[in-house]
Amino acid sequence: MEKAGDGNVVDLLMENLTAIDDERKENCIHCGNEWYAIHHKDGVCHSCQQKGLPGRTALERRENIQAKVAWAVGIGALLFLLGMSLAGKLPAIG
Repeated sequence: MEKAGDGNVVDLLMENLTAIDDERKENCIHCGNEWYAIHHKDGVCHSCQQKGLPGRTALERRENIQAKVAWAVGIGALLFLLGMSLAGKLPAIG
């Protein structure tokens, strides 16, 4: 079972196996399983994608939003305390 000009089937199979073996692998950011990079989407393996788990970009975006909210709440609390202090409505400490 040979193709004209392409070599025999065993040679073709060995070329394909070598190409697959040379492909870069990554670990999934959720389950840690090692997958070929071509099957990863934003650091998430196919199984975790099927579960609807977010990728690297979505997680980074979520972390950035949480950090911004934390800063806003902290600054808001400081401004509130400053306003209460200037109005003389803070209880005396000590």
